[in-house]
Amino acid sequence: MLKKLRNKFLALNMTLISVLLIAAFALVLAVSISSADRELDSRIQRNIFVFGGGNPADGRGREDMHGRPDYVFGNFGEPRQYEEDAERPEPIENISLRLGPGGEILEKRAQLDYDDEFYEYVAGAALADREKTDSRLIRTDNGYYKYRIFEGENELGETNYFLNLTNADAQINMLKNLAITLLIVLIAALLSVFLISLFFANRAIRPIEEAWDKQNRFIADASHELKTPLTTINTNVDVLLAHGGSTIGEERKWLGYIKDEAERMSELTNSLLYLARLDHSAAEKTDLTEISFSQAAESVILVSEAVIYEKRLNFSENVEDDIFIKGDEGQIKQLVLILLDNAMKYVSEKGEIRLELKKSGGKARLTVSNSYSGELEERKVFDRFYRADESRARSSGGYGLGLAIAKSITDLHKGSIGLKTEEGFAVFTVEIPAL
Repeated sequence: MLKKLRNKFLALNMTLISVLLIAAFALVLAVSISSADRELDSRIQRNIFVFGGGNPADGRGREDMHGRPDYVFGNFGEPRQYEEDAERPEPIENISLRLGPGGEILEKRAQLDYDDEFYEYVAGAALADREKTDSRLIRTDNGYYKYRIFEGENELGETNYFLNLTNADAQINMLKNLAITLLIVLIAALLSVFLISLFFANRAIRPIEEAWDKQNRFIADASHELKTPLTTINTNVDVLLAHGGSTIGEERKWLGYIKDEAERMSELTNSLLYLARLDHSAAEKTDLTEISFSQAAESVILVSEAVIYEKRLNFSENVEDDIFIKGDEGQIKQLVLILLDNAMKYVSEKGEIRLELKKSGGKARLTVSNSYSGELEERKVFDRFYRADESRARSSGGYGLGLAIAKSITDLHKGSIGLKTEEGFAVFTVEIPAL
């Protein structure tokens, strides 16, 4: 499922970017084609030669057929050179033809020499499209030419066709090279985008994959934890059913086992429901009120002192007065109780527990530490159903949910919680924004 989600994300991203890139490159190519087309049309317009003393298009005389070519043609005369000191631009391959009513070539003007077949071919093609007034592109053995043909009259009033052509090889080659370049750039860009999209798709899917794995592991662990007491209860019920003639007093031991396992199941389900409520509160962004962190910590310490004394543990506490935060008082007490209870469960024999609450850098900092000689995986202790010591957790009735609840409470209060081991102590530190 996650692979399908990643592939869909990748396909959507590639589709959007591909459309944008293709549209951008198509626009560049279209603008270039339009520019080249305008340039050729301009050259054709400048190339209109005056046959018989008048421009057949508008009736006005025009001496220069190209604007500024190598040569200027007079009426039916030979080409004359620009003066020596005049600026001479690069020659442009332009052609002008005057055709008779039947398409016969009456006159031709060109900067280069062409064979008769070339003139006859372009003349025939142009006459076939003489009804079209816009310029047209034709391909010949000599290259690409753009032409325009129109009907007019010579000085004798006879119908003639006037054909003007200009070579378009440079523009066609430029557009071909541009198209090839854009295609190469497009392929390279799409390949780069694919690799980048694949990288970010994998990064985007990783948190979902981790959450999915955690959910599956959570379900498996919860099922396992519920299965154990259910198995014990079923076994003891079978024993009771086998002793049908016994009294309750005689079978009290088995009933006690059932009650113990039922209480364990109740504790587990209550913890799971509490975690679910915390997750819901975080999703709903529950409003928090101003509370005294100091009083909440002191009340938990007061309740726990009897257990600490009974276990003969060395306990020291330092709680500053008047530390206020925005939060839920019941959840804050639960947070302190979880950390203190965790310290009592995992403290070394006749060890030491320290609790400190102070204000530092605009934050309320709660530190709970206990002497500990084992090894802790600092990044996993807040995972649900994680136990640092399986055997001791079982004997003390823990399910590995306490620290997960503590982290959820801290996250709900926009704080942070962490664990460090230093000088034989496991140190839990909670920081919550203070008022």
